[in-house]
Amino acid sequence: MAASPSGVALSSQLRSVLLEAAATGHCNLSHTGLASVPPQVFGIPNLRRLDLSGNELRHLPDRIGDLTSLEELWLAGNPLLELPDALSGLRSLRVLDLRRTRLRRVPNAVSRLPRLLVLDLAGTSLRGDFQAALQDGGPAALLGLLGREDERLELQQQLREALRRRVFVADADTEGGAAAIDALAEKVMAEFPVSAELRTVIRNAERIFADPLERANAAAARDRYIALSKDTKRRQLGAEAELVIKAAYFGRADREVLERAAESVVAAQPTLSDIQFFLAHAREVLPAEAADVDGATVAGACVALRRRLQAERESAIAGLVRALSAKYADREPAEVDRTGRAVASLVRKTDHLRSLTADVGTLFPDEFNSINPAKVVRALRALQREKGVE
Repeated sequence: MAASPSGVALSSQLRSVLLEAAATGHCNLSHTGLASVPPQVFGIPNLRRLDLSGNELRHLPDRIGDLTSLEELWLAGNPLLELPDALSGLRSLRVLDLRRTRLRRVPNAVSRLPRLLVLDLAGTSLRGDFQAALQDGGPAALLGLLGREDERLELQQQLREALRRRVFVADADTEGGAAAIDALAEKVMAEFPVSAELRTVIRNAERIFADPLERANAAAARDRYIALSKDTKRRQLGAEAELVIKAAYFGRADREVLERAAESVVAAQPTLSDIQFFLAHAREVLPAEAADVDGATVAGACVALRRRLQAERESAIAGLVRALSAKYADREPAEVDRTGRAVASLVRKTDHLRSLTADVGTLFPDEFNSINPAKVVRALRALQREKGVE
């Protein structure tokens, strides 16, 4: 529909288009020279397709979100500078055409459009990270980026609310205190780029922000977060240790004896990895009777077992390197050693390392330069499956 020099004629054309749109659910106002969206458009409740391409629109009104039945929105060729957050109200939208607009960013609201299938941004000047996402993974990657940004904005709001309503309640009622809380929230957001960590901070805000507001800072929050995470993990592992010990002495000791044994064992393990090692090797380091369980003794047995297993693994690696040195006798020993250890690092079980050594001739290529550690390990796993080895 060509632009008309007559305002009266345009109104007549507009009425005709709106009447047709009310009947069909399709509204075509493309190339009409519009500088704003006629408000009558937002009074068509069943509108499914709205074509505003080729006009002079720089902004869309928030009322665009009222068109909850809209499935297609065509905005190509407009000098649009931004889109409103109200766009998130278009829950039925499947197609969003933004070609050749002046957008430099896409609002996070777009990531909340559950039915969006087509997002066309050809010919736009998106900011660097948006453009990179679009080029690397297409619209889906861009929507993922927008979704993550939207999540961060929501978490930032939750953090501010937690600081104001649960931690620094008195300070939040003063102008200076409110500004200090907002500044602290900004720094905490930068300190915790991982959203899962930030959620933990928000849930435990009272413990993590224990200092007065004037001394609160993001670095201290990080330190308390680490301490809290370790404490939580240690308690989880302690509960697992209790279950393991109860299973080891099932029916042979009272519950109180087993609980004391578990507490003793966990308390004697200095690090989380030490507790995890105990859980993996409990039956090898626990005494025959629950009454004889002593944390220090069990910890010593774990240290001895760990050293023995490490020595066995080093011996298996050395055996693999010797076998490779024999196969590739023309190569420098240091080169063979590096390659052998690179392959060994991908093999978790020592028994499997020994199997690898036994089948060096089969699993490794004839040419040394053709060795691909990951490919060798895949071949080992395939061979073990054939042999029924776990």
